[in-house]
Amino acid sequence: MYKLINYTFLILSTLCAYSQGSLKEVDSISYRLYEEKQWERLVQYDKEIIDNKFDYYYYNIRIGIANFQIKNYDESISFFEKALRNNDKSMLAKEYLFWSYFYLKKRKKARKYYNMLDAKTKKSMAYQPRKLLDYIYMEGGNTFQKNNNKNQGDIQYFNVGLHHKISSQFNIYHAYYFNKQPLEYSSYRQQRYFLKPSIWLKNNYKMSLGISQVRLKSTIDYESTGAYNHANDTVIDNIPYQQLVSGIYTEKNTGTYKEQKFYVEVSIAKFFETLKIATSIGLSHETNKTNTKLTTNGVENVIYNFEGIEVFNQDFPFNNDSSNDSDSSYTNYHLGLGMGYDFTNKLSASVDVIGVLSPRKVDYNYFTSLIYKLNKKIKFTGQFIYKGTQDMYFLGGSQLINSRQKQKRFDLISDVLILKKMNLYLVYQHNNFSETMNNSKALIFGLKYSL
Repeated sequence: MYKLINYTFLILSTLCAYSQGSLKEVDSISYRLYEEKQWERLVQYDKEIIDNKFDYYYYNIRIGIANFQIKNYDESISFFEKALRNNDKSMLAKEYLFWSYFYLKKRKKARKYYNMLDAKTKKSMAYQPRKLLDYIYMEGGNTFQKNNNKNQGDIQYFNVGLHHKISSQFNIYHAYYFNKQPLEYSSYRQQRYFLKPSIWLKNNYKMSLGISQVRLKSTIDYESTGAYNHANDTVIDNIPYQQLVSGIYTEKNTGTYKEQKFYVEVSIAKFFETLKIATSIGLSHETNKTNTKLTTNGVENVIYNFEGIEVFNQDFPFNNDSSNDSDSSYTNYHLGLGMGYDFTNKLSASVDVIGVLSPRKVDYNYFTSLIYKLNKKIKFTGQFIYKGTQDMYFLGGSQLINSRQKQKRFDLISDVLILKKMNLYLVYQHNNFSETMNNSKALIFGLKYSL
């Protein structure tokens, strides 16, 4: 009986040893797969070892790097933390922990491990906490379908932005925007400069300051012609006459409409593991100046008939000028609240509500987005925007909102990594203006190049 038990125990021990592999065998296989850079096979090999109890420095480093290479950053972190427990002086484990948290956008933990690195390791890394020019972003496009208002032409739009990384905790983004649109009786050009410095604070807080200066100029220059005629009975010196008056005229409208807007916003965001909560307060001030001139030239013909006989017929040329010079200004206050949540490493969503307090009323703007990462190189974003009667300010992004009409807009954005340091963006926009029942569609191309 005891022999049977011992024999059974020996078989089970042998099978278990065969399943797990000896330390020498595991070390040999994992080293070979590591040297051959067969990352997926190495990760799978680790999972196939039943009741894996191998916990030594080189094994943890190899499996951690394999997971890191296939972008399993959460898994890689657990192995690098084990490796750090095996050897608390390992710069390699600390560096990979930094990069893993960096790519997971967990900046607080990334900074923790970056600060633990020695000067030699920091110097050898591709990461630069300070980078005078981090990336360049350019985009441009126009509406490719006329809206229902035939008096409005297509909007042409262009934007170029620069991102500067002053340190690991402080960065600046600024951009120049330009768009123009021909109208039936005029045309407008809008220029905008945007500045947004951001700083990371303690406890994973981020504070940003957004400043926007907008200048719009609309040039009015159109001419119209017209004619009129009417007849009436009149009495001159007690004699009845029939008066016939007719004329032709030309009206020429010239002038400019200028609009300047200044907007400043302060926002604070708190980042948790999968949750972001943000609040913002802002102020916008707008001044408008109208200078127009109306010149009317024409000839009026006057005829008097007495009992069917023409007794007077004469032309009277006329020339009239009138002008309109007016100024106006107003200030609005903005209060915003937003939340973002990462459902998985591939799916995230956000909602922002902005209340606008004007001298006349309170209005609201809503902004929602859904982001899906298809794979390592392709990302899709869907955005829905509801804008009240106040201007909508985007602190960075497509600027095809230039009306105070109530508006609903849907954006679909694709982001594709086409080269190692270059991303291509394709933006489709569908706009609906509820007051004028106009619809317009736009297509915008963007390019981001990281230096």
